[in-house]
Amino acid sequence: MHLGKRHVLCVDDHKDTCQLLQVCFSEWDVRIAFSGTQALLIARKEIFDLYILDTWLPEVDGVELCSKIRRFDPNTPILFLSADAYPGTKDEAIGAGANDYVLKPADPQLLKERAQSLMWKADLRDLEARSLELAALSENLRHRSGELFARSSKHTARVRAYQQFTRAGGTRANFARFWADFQASH
Repeated sequence: MHLGKRHVLCVDDHKDTCQLLQVCFSEWDVRIAFSGTQALLIARKEIFDLYILDTWLPEVDGVELCSKIRRFDPNTPILFLSADAYPGTKDEAIGAGANDYVLKPADPQLLKERAQSLMWKADLRDLEARSLELAALSENLRHRSGELFARSSKHTARVRAYQQFTRAGGTRANFARFWADFQASH
């Protein structure tokens, strides 16, 4: 369904976790950021299919980062990967716009399945959005083609009327006056 490589931004201040994510997602283009501030700069400049965030980050924590990302990227999936098992933190992350929350240490296969699932769901929403977009464009084209047909019909009617009018001996000037009055009244 998705063409090309997936682009994932992984944000974690532990280099070991970042390396694990790069290995786990080797078929994807994985960008790494070690702080919330760095991640925010990257996320604003590049387009991603998935964000993976830790909760404990230097400068800007993961929940705040999630909230800031949602301001300019409201629909790209966000997955938290964190050692913070406190239920309130998970609730805060989901409240800030996260789609899922996985506890560290995570089984790499489970993590990959959760990430793929989020991206596939986003792909399905994209298809639905594209369908609605195409329906709106189609309706717009129908409306415009109706306008063009009406204009074309008026033009065709005017040509036929002119031919009949002049065959019957009418003058161009009177025809033009009549047609202008006719158009103004319709």
